[in-house]
Amino acid sequence: MAIITTGEREPGIVAKYNKMLELSKQFGDFDAIALWDDDDIYLPDHLHYHAQILQVHNMSYPSLVWSTYTGKQEIEASGGRFWASLAIRCAEFSRLGGFVNTERADFDQQSLNHWRKNTSCGDPCEIGPPTYVFRWGDTGLPHSQWQMRSPDDTGWYERLKVR
Repeated sequence: MAIITTGEREPGIVAKYNKMLELSKQFGDFDAIALWDDDDIYLPDHLHYHAQILQVHNMSYPSLVWSTYTGKQEIEASGGRFWASLAIRCAEFSRLGGFVNTERADFDQQSLNHWRKNTSCGDPCEIGPPTYVFRWGDTGLPHSQWQMRSPDDTGWYERLKVR
């Protein structure tokens, strides 16, 4: 396993993930990619559980996550959200075409849903107890999710563009 970090800021989230893939190729071939957003929290055993699932499946995605979406810390069903909680084998990532090419602000959800529907993982491939904390209401920073009126509001996607 290698953890690659950079102090460079990218102009947008799509560029950030493309940069991540570009940098990873400099260090050789890798078996899997674990998404890692810097404003979320990953518990110490997060990668351990992914590694166990990836021994059997092409993708590892939890059914439950910790979240501060409602303003308090609680466990909630992932329900096809929280893409930064998953890991995927590199060969499967390539077979699925990588990130969904879109300018919509919800490229992450489009990518996640595409991968989940088209991989042999099943829905979901559990990684054990929740090891990922989606931070939203407690960061004190602007998020595109602030445009949402409720967890079911997807209209905000069209109001924002990824740069």
